[in-house]
Amino acid sequence: MPALSALDVGSEFEFVLNGEFRQEVFQGSGRILYDRDFVEPVRVSRGGMIPGEAVFMAKLDADGFVPFAFTPLPGSRSLPAGRGELLRVRFRLLSAPPPSFRIRLLNTAEYLQLRDRSGGRISFDLATEVVSQ
Repeated sequence: MPALSALDVGSEFEFVLNGEFRQEVFQGSGRILYDRDFVEPVRVSRGGMIPGEAVFMAKLDADGFVPFAFTPLPGSRSLPAGRGELLRVRFRLLSAPPPSFRIRLLNTAEYLQLRDRSGGRISFDLATEVVSQ
């Protein structure tokens, strides 16, 4: 993320979620949290790691979060092990945020899930937390 204090109100910026998978992933879901007093999402796009034939869903009209999910169709390939971009969320800055402001990935088992081809949950560590600078 860019240093938000350097942006003018009304400017747009991108939040990028990257992943590093140690094994194939068939399905995933999660939520990107934000404070709607300071930013609003204007567009979401799938990252290059999610194959074009896979189903990708994200909503912009939820209150304070952007839910997303992806899954290949039956008979399609899984996301391979490796690193890559999962999604991009473009935000508009509505007002100057405080220094503690951040956009983050919700790290709870209820909403952040990865599954293998048989539907089993894949355990993972969320190594880093994204913060504004």
